Amino acid sequence: RWVNPDHPTIGPAVESHATACFLKLLGPAPGRPLTETTSSSRTASSSAVVPPATPSAATRFKHVVSDSEELAYDSVIENAAEADARAIESDAPLDPDGPAAVAADAPATWDELDVVRHIELYFALCSKKHELLSLLFERFGDLSPSVARAVLAHVNPLMRSMAASPDKLLARLHDFPAPALPLARRVVAVLTEKGAPSRELVEVVMEEYSKKSLDARFVLPVLTYLDKPKVLSLIPSLLALLDGSPESTAVVESAFLKLVEDRLTAATVENAEGAVPAANLRPQVLTPIELLVAIHNQEGAAWLKKCLEGTAICLAHTDVFKQEVFAAAIQQLVDQPRMPALLMKTVLSSLKTFPGLVGFATGVLARLVGKKVWATAPDLWEGFFREGFIRCCLTTLPASVPVVASLPRLQLEEMLAAAPVLKKRLVQYTQDMPQAVQARAKTLLAVLSSAPDRGPGGRRAPPPLSSQLAPHQAQQQQQATWAAQGPAGGDGSGAHGGAGAGGAPARAWPARDGVR
Repeated sequence: RWVNPDHPTIGPAVESHATACFLKLLGPAPGRPLTETTSSSRTASSSAVVPPATPSAATRFKHVVSDSEELAYDSVIENAAEADARAIESDAPLDPDGPAAVAADAPATWDELDVVRHIELYFALCSKKHELLSLLFERFGDLSPSVARAVLAHVNPLMRSMAASPDKLLARLHDFPAPALPLARRVVAVLTEKGAPSRELVEVVMEEYSKKSLDARFVLPVLTYLDKPKVLSLIPSLLALLDGSPESTAVVESAFLKLVEDRLTAATVENAEGAVPAANLRPQVLTPIELLVAIHNQEGAAWLKKCLEGTAICLAHTDVFKQEVFAAAIQQLVDQPRMPALLMKTVLSSLKTFPGLVGFATGVLARLVGKKVWATAPDLWEGFFREGFIRCCLTTLPASVPVVASLPRLQLEEMLAAAPVLKKRLVQYTQDMPQAVQARAKTLLAVLSSAPDRGPGGRRAPPPLSSQLAPHQAQQQQQATWAAQGPAGGDGSGAHGGAGAGGAPARAWPARDGVR
């Protein structure tokens, strides 16, 4: 308002002073002014050395700004130039801190008000002369944490003033220094806060994201403006943000909800009232089903915990991820050539959230038996996938009894060794079987009457999963089960080979890879 940055006389002086004030933020914080008592004792010595205090350049220019409405522009320039000349003639320092005495014990960090005083003139010039912003990007990494926080807290008005002509801001995003990442994030957020980003901005963001191997926070403002293949490729990066903290959960939760939001339908309704610009009328990026499937299809044990957190976020929003959404996603995962390791965990979690899925879950169990997953994917079955299968059978009783009865002999023996509670159910089911399947009934009765204490190959079978479902009763239920079964073959060993001569119970079956 008060000066043209390109003015041949005053422009360079103001620019030099503004950048010098900003660069002072790289040094130590200014000291505290002396108290009245202390400063009076130094009046004599100070007056001999320090010239009379002269209003700083920022203060004088503020005074000119307050009167600018009553003065012509030429008069403003003339007054400012005369003030600068008087300051130079008297050797008065153009320092916003002024010549006041400084206490010996300077504070360790910059006060926010001091930071604002040092950057307000620089920011004002940047809004007129955009190329000056490059200095902020270059030196941002050299600022102390307290100064950087204060700069970020006050930089938004500058960014918004420059957003009207975003070419200069886009230029700053190209190859920005790595320490200036928080500043670059702020630029991207400001350029997308009032509408769809330009194609150039999306390209720059994705280029810097790939080039610098940044985390997914950098692309969040433009995430919903990417095409589906790019979004699906970013799902691992979004899951990588999850670390168990509420902050990371909130970030990923917001991203998930934006991806599956049906913006076209909602915006069309609101646009009828003139509330939404036409540029925002666009369909959802992913369906909830597609997002659930993408979360589960991350390979490797390192992803298990993060995928569990991602699924938990979806389960917390049953208004979007409804019962039919989980059913469709689970069905799609079951039909895949390679099923994910967390499939049964998700089936159990969805049963807890949607009890109406019991019939569907029983159908999933029957589908897994039909696929003979223990033979087609032995590495998957030998992990905690089998534990989840058994737990799901227990959770869906009595509907799952026919599924258990359809298992081959070896798998049925494993099931009975792991969950003895199923034996009584199967006996009753066998007795009620029609005459046409008596051969199968006899086979089942033979298995039930000679349920082994050990699994195939002499491997110790796991303790009953019913005890794992109630951990505080695990010890009592294990001991009761072993006592009821008695010694096997008269060798004094318990039902699971876990009780020795002293009758001490065996250790519980450990969880695999830390996942229950």
